[in-house]
Amino acid sequence: YIEREDFQEVPPPKYYRLYPGNEVRLRYAYLVRCTGVVGGNVWCGLRDSTVEVRNARTGTLLRRMRLPLPGYVSRLAAFGSRLYVAGSFRRYRSDGQPAHLAVMSIDPRNAVLHGGFDTHAHGPVYGLSPTAGTLYISGLFDRVGGEPRKGIAAVSAGDGAVVAGFAPHLQADSTTSVQALPH
Repeated sequence: YIEREDFQEVPPPKYYRLYPGNEVRLRYAYLVRCTGVVGGNVWCGLRDSTVEVRNARTGTLLRRMRLPLPGYVSRLAAFGSRLYVAGSFRRYRSDGQPAHLAVMSIDPRNAVLHGGFDTHAHGPVYGLSPTAGTLYISGLFDRVGGEPRKGIAAVSAGDGAVVAGFAPHLQADSTTSVQALPH
């Protein structure tokens, strides 16, 4: 478990314990990355394709879910009845050839994959920001859904299809964080 004093949702400067976006090693255990606080619970993505849900007040483990595909988790974002999981995950095409999936959409209650969702991002995704109907993604990719999108893209939150009107030209080589702000 995680002690209450070892977690802060908004940490002070030089805070080296667990907070959203930070990774720490649990004593005598494994590395945990806090990817966000949703509905009073802390969602942690682990390096072994596992997601943990912990109570934000007590740190008590509520449940642990194995993701449906192997890989690593870089970011989690919950929105509505979906949990979006960014990183790099291995899957196989019908012909047996390996393919990578950079963003998964799963049911947060049981980790079942929403099969119709695929961004077709060409490279890993490190940032997620869901809004009503749109999921903004960022990372080390140069194409999404076959369209040129260097480091940042907007996709449909339902099926992962590219949102055509959002195609900014960035000066940086890559973007690892994205946050949609209310207007």
